[in-house]
Amino acid sequence: MKFLLAVLCLAVFCSLTHAKETKPFEKGEEIILECRDSASGDWRPGLTCAEDGSNLSFRFGEDSFMHCSWFLTPQDYDFAVKVISQTDAWQCRIPMSSDKSFYLPVVVPLWGISEPSHFHLNYHINFIFHVDQGRIIGVSSYPVKDKFQFGRPGSLLNLHGLVRWFDRHSYNSLTSSTHQPSLPTVYLSWISIAGWCCVSSLITIIFASLLYTLRIKPLLIKRYLK
Repeated sequence: MKFLLAVLCLAVFCSLTHAKETKPFEKGEEIILECRDSASGDWRPGLTCAEDGSNLSFRFGEDSFMHCSWFLTPQDYDFAVKVISQTDAWQCRIPMSSDKSFYLPVVVPLWGISEPSHFHLNYHINFIFHVDQGRIIGVSSYPVKDKFQFGRPGSLLNLHGLVRWFDRHSYNSLTSSTHQPSLPTVYLSWISIAGWCCVSSLITIIFASLLYTLRIKPLLIKRYLK
């Protein structure tokens, strides 16, 4: 009975360990920036680029130059004014892994000067990502002084900036890092988990067999063969 209970507990532990594993991104996989809708509070694609109607997104592990034109509706203009004035925040998020089990928060700041009828916005915004084993462990965006663009309802803001990917907690480029995640590394992680479970099961079986042979069996013989 104790042996069966031990095996059951081991199986549950292995299942929980397996369930906590997340699916890593593949190089070049599209990652869409999601932002909280200021009116409904729902998470939606953060920005629709006026050039082609696509959502602002990034390619995992690929350094690039972001360009996305933002058409200012009256609602967008009012929201941008609040963000520039720091009375509201542009709250967004990025999935940590491909299966979107967890998200990392990222605030998109807008640096500018708000006037009664318009604003002047610095339109250069950089995005940086930190990656470990195919999973995003850090993300940030920040404005870099460039030119300030005039904006009012109906304007088209030409947001642009660098997108850079770094290895783990460093500022070493992910593309040149020896720790860049690869498919064999993913397979090895699963193999190591399976191997650990098999070894644990084998040790449990050996221990249970020894316990039965050296302790339980002699007690049973002594009890029923008196």
